[in-house]
Amino acid sequence: MKFKFSEENIFVIKNWEIIQKLKNAEGEVKKHFPKYLMELKTILLDKEWWNDNLIFKLADDQQAYISINDWKVNQGYAIWIGVEGFNPDNFFGVTGNATCYLWVLDNDQKTKIISELKNNFEKDDHYGEHIATKGNYVIEKVMKKYEPEEIDDFIKGVPLDEIATFFGEVYLKIKDYRIP
Repeated sequence: MKFKFSEENIFVIKNWEIIQKLKNAEGEVKKHFPKYLMELKTILLDKEWWNDNLIFKLADDQQAYISINDWKVNQGYAIWIGVEGFNPDNFFGVTGNATCYLWVLDNDQKTKIISELKNNFEKDDHYGEHIATKGNYVIEKVMKKYEPEEIDDFIKGVPLDEIATFFGEVYLKIKDYRIP
C-alpha cells in the first residue's frame, strides 16, 4: 500500500478516545468562561469607587464593560471601559490575547471625545504606553497569557482582579468627563 499515515495521525488514532474526552472537556471549559467573566461584577460591586451611577454590562460571552449613566446617548453608552476576547484561547493558547480597553461609540462627537480622552492619558506614567492608534479605542492594554504553572492564579481570579484594577483606574481618571 502506497498510502502512509503521518506520525501525528498515528498518534491521534492510537489516542482517539482520550482526544475525544479532551475535546468535550475543552467545550465545557469554554461554556464556563462567560460565568467566570460574570464574577467580575461581584468584584466591582465591592470596590470603594463603585457607585449607583455606574452600570456593568456583558456585551457578549467574551466581553464586559462598565459605563456611567451620564455617558448614555441615543445608541447606547458613548464610553466603555471594558475587556474583550475573554476566552480560553486568548489566555492559554498561542494566538490572540484578551484586551482591556477604553472605547468610544460611533457618534457625531466620537473624534472630539477620543481626542479629549487621549489627552487625559498621554502623559500618564502607567497608561500612556497603552494609547490606542486605531479605530474607536483610546486605550488598549493586552492581558497576559497564563503558563501551565500559573493556572492556579487564573483559577483564583487573578485576571478578574487585574481587569477590576484597570476598570477602576481608568474610571477614576475620567469619571467627571461629560459628553460634549
